[in-house]
Amino acid sequence: MAALAPSTSHAVSITPAPPANIDFSRLGRIGVAGDFTGISLYEYEGQTQNPLSKNGSESLLAQLPNGAFASLPQQPKISGHRPVQSRKRRNYPLDGLEGQVNALYCDQDTDRVYVGGNFKRDDSTNAIAWNEDDGWINLPFTGFNGPVSSIAKASNGHIIWGGSFTGIGNATAPATPDDQVVNISDAEISAGAGTTSTGFSDPRNIICKTDGADGAGNTWLLADRSPGYWQADFDFGFRPTKLRLYNTHLDGRGTKTWRFTVIPDNGILNFTYIDPASGRNLSCTNECPLSDDADVKFQDFHFVNSVGMNSFRIDISEFYGAGGGLNGIQLFGDDIFAYAINRFNEPACAGLGTASSATATGPWQEVPSAQSNSRYLSTRLSSPIAEDAASIVFFPDVRESGNYSVNMYTPGCIGDGTCGFRGQVNITGTMSRNNRISFSTSLFQTNNFDKYDQIYFGFVDASSALDEMVFVAQRVGFSLINSTGGLNGLFDHDPSSDELLGRVCRLFLATLGDVLYVGGDLSSPDSENIVSINTADAGVSDLGGGLDGDVNSMLLADSTLYVGGRFSSASSGVRGLGNTAAFDTEKSTWNRLGGGVNGVVQHVVAMQLNLTANEPETVVAFTGDFTECEAFDGNAASRAAGLAVWVPSRNNWLQNLDQAVPGYSGALTASILNLQGGGSLYAGSLSSSQVSAAGAATLTNGRLNRFPVTITSDSDAEQSSTKLRRRALSSADDVEGVVAAKDSKGTTVENLVLIDGADNNSISGLGPAINDNATFAAVAVGGDILYAGGSLTGTVDGDQVRGIAGSLPCPGICVYNPEQTQWQQAGINLQGEIHTLMWTSETTLVAAGSFTVNETVSTSLAIYYSGSQTWDRYPGADSLPGAVEAVTMGSSDGSQLWVAGHANDDSVFLMKYDGSQWRAAPQGLLAGSVIKSLQVFSLTERHDSTDLLPNRQSLVVTGALELDGFGKASAVIFDGESYRPYALTTGSGNGAGSIARIFSQNQDFFTAGGGNMPLVFIVLIGLAISLGLMLIIVAAGVFLDRLQKKREGYVPAPTTMVDRSSGIRRIPPANYLNPLTGEGRRHPASMMKFHRI
Repeated sequence: MAALAPSTSHAVSITPAPPANIDFSRLGRIGVAGDFTGISLYEYEGQTQNPLSKNGSESLLAQLPNGAFASLPQQPKISGHRPVQSRKRRNYPLDGLEGQVNALYCDQDTDRVYVGGNFKRDDSTNAIAWNEDDGWINLPFTGFNGPVSSIAKASNGHIIWGGSFTGIGNATAPATPDDQVVNISDAEISAGAGTTSTGFSDPRNIICKTDGADGAGNTWLLADRSPGYWQADFDFGFRPTKLRLYNTHLDGRGTKTWRFTVIPDNGILNFTYIDPASGRNLSCTNECPLSDDADVKFQDFHFVNSVGMNSFRIDISEFYGAGGGLNGIQLFGDDIFAYAINRFNEPACAGLGTASSATATGPWQEVPSAQSNSRYLSTRLSSPIAEDAASIVFFPDVRESGNYSVNMYTPGCIGDGTCGFRGQVNITGTMSRNNRISFSTSLFQTNNFDKYDQIYFGFVDASSALDEMVFVAQRVGFSLINSTGGLNGLFDHDPSSDELLGRVCRLFLATLGDVLYVGGDLSSPDSENIVSINTADAGVSDLGGGLDGDVNSMLLADSTLYVGGRFSSASSGVRGLGNTAAFDTEKSTWNRLGGGVNGVVQHVVAMQLNLTANEPETVVAFTGDFTECEAFDGNAASRAAGLAVWVPSRNNWLQNLDQAVPGYSGALTASILNLQGGGSLYAGSLSSSQVSAAGAATLTNGRLNRFPVTITSDSDAEQSSTKLRRRALSSADDVEGVVAAKDSKGTTVENLVLIDGADNNSISGLGPAINDNATFAAVAVGGDILYAGGSLTGTVDGDQVRGIAGSLPCPGICVYNPEQTQWQQAGINLQGEIHTLMWTSETTLVAAGSFTVNETVSTSLAIYYSGSQTWDRYPGADSLPGAVEAVTMGSSDGSQLWVAGHANDDSVFLMKYDGSQWRAAPQGLLAGSVIKSLQVFSLTERHDSTDLLPNRQSLVVTGALELDGFGKASAVIFDGESYRPYALTTGSGNGAGSIARIFSQNQDFFTAGGGNMPLVFIVLIGLAISLGLMLIIVAAGVFLDRLQKKREGYVPAPTTMVDRSSGIRRIPPANYLNPLTGEGRRHPASMMKFHRI
């Protein structure tokens, strides 16, 4: 799908997926490890992990807010139609085209939709128009004889068509010129000054020889040190357009210069040719050169003038070595003829699938040409003449379908003296493979001189037959009708007129105001492969001389023209373009896009990315046949499997940016940005991920981010993939173990990498003690010690490290005691292979695999009691339907257990042991699933409680999963009733990735953090509590004070005035001072002692 023409009045509808609600608040630093190149959280409906289509089909795509792409639902199948929305905002499916649509242009000025591609409808081929009132509308030129790839509108209102065509639907120029082979094998061949050497003297040696091989019977040589000639005389006339010569290199011989002479008038013809040494287009007349380069198999020489002939001579004037000679000769033309004399038709040695031919039935005799230009057949029949007494069936070599004028050539009767015997002939013909188009007519052959009659005018299918002709027969000719042809890929159509404006150049188009940029496989005297045309004054600009190779696609963004194709430099001197380039239309200069890519670019498409907070910017996507972006300016070569994204604001490729970036692979062929109402539309077959990551990523506040270091990969894809699959990670505060990584300082560590989060994520390794080819399969942290195991060799403290537990016999499992620095055998009653281990308490260890307990009990799940050092089958394990592949705890105390694996019938099972019995989860994972890990997580929001999971927990399953009703996923969430995708990954090549496990710094999976109350409410509640406590304290103090006073006999003071002096006399003064001593009112006698100072 290279064409998009949606309504711009509606936004793209994007539906968010239900949130996962996983509570990561208590887990610390979180990472995700596995075998993937990109990873996304499932946040929007339509996201998918399914691999790219391999049949070349494409889809209509929308870009999601998280950067991933999704196919739009209910979109039309990619065939010969597209839905278009009119001004009335009605959707119309444009049915009825047989073939492929490559380009659409909606012209609002004329209310027409112009459609281009490789299709046919009625009399239109590859181009047609549509409007709401009339439906399909045939264009005045009835289309093109080749596919249309681009449609643009010039400022003057003209519609510009670009593609791979050479003529319009009613044009005379064939799609492939010089395609008809002239039969030399039946000509009379002669030579002058030829050699007498056996096997090299016959001038017919070089007829129908196209392999260019030297040797007896294949090569014709001149006598030593002598010029000479090679001549062919024919019994029919022809007009050649191309001569192909194969030079000999036998013993250093060969033709150096030659000329082409027409017999009998001895006219010397002019040619144009491409010099094989320089690649320049040159011309010659009487001294045309032939190369002596053995790598040049043949050279083509094009006749400048169209000259009819029936005899010619090759005159050789100079030679290489001891003498001249040739290995082969061929003549080609544009005229499509079928001769009645079959030996005049295209030779069998030409290897054509549909060579022209004729079949004669009846008493036909060959007649000399006399005054005609060709010999012909004649029959003399006696009366009464039956209709089928004599006939000839012509089979012309019609290479391309189109509109033709079919002419019958009849020799004059004076030349053969039959004017008194000529009469009328009947002609019938079939012009299509399915016999839909046929004709019948009659002609008189009583002409005195040669003539031709048009017997048919109209459409002819490729390789159709003209049959059942009864006449004096010479030949039948087919000619394309009208005079407009040779378009070479670009056509200017004025919609307001039926006038055909003719040709300009070829292929891909972009417009900026009055300027039309044209790129493709084209050349002009001043520019190669790309030019600009000012439609206002028809002025042509060379764009700095152009590029040294084909242009396959262009994109105009602001004032920069981005170009992709097959080229390496600009004629202005800019080198190292690497098939990508940018032309500054304001400064008229070419600029490099980094170092380019290492293969051909087919599509250049605009897309939008959000590389900063909520500020999307336009970037440029290059799609083609390449594998990496070339190194430049300190940036190493980076992988780009057919899709590379250039970021103009950073002047760099997307994958080189020092930040988390999305990942893309596949093909992007078209786009429409910033639809009215929001969103953008894209076309292609694309696999995308939220974060590009080589096997490891982080989760921060529930959002994906890149790993703090760059995971490096080997040049060998298979080896890299194997290492990724074996990756194991663990976490303990600021230490994480990975496979191979490079930090921001450029430090690279192999196999086991220690990342110091407290030192800006700097990395270190194990040093030279462990060999570089070691592979670590598992790591674990105990206290401040990191334990690592796998397939490794090395020397530590003088001791050999071989990845095994010394000489201690360990049937499946060994235990290392760090306090005693000794290996111990874990029980003696277990034999078999263990796949995974998990401590459920300080004294119990659960193992999953395939083993035997006590030499009699086979099981896939066993439990080890460290106190008694014995193994036993896990309770109820005999009810498990198959081998256990993953295990995790179902409760914080280890009394509950989740297991998953494949049953004996290859179906996937997921079961939980609730402390007393096993319960099976509903089916949701399909048989193709590979489960790598299980983990229960607490939630921030509740769901409905079930027998399998409480309302604040969900189970996350990781691996390479097939989710029923969805497709491929790398992590899914199970809430006790249903499954839904959680994380999606992309893998190397065209496949999906997988997640091995989600690991965290802390292991607090079963404590729910609860909902977080807003800070303002927390402050208000605290203030209210404080005020309440203060009031309670004050009230209690007042109450206690009143109670104490009451006990001491206090009464309310009198409200009337009394004699205070009498009162003082009744109460001694010491009583007023007694409370100040702190001894209480009940001991007034011992109130205070005064000391003299």
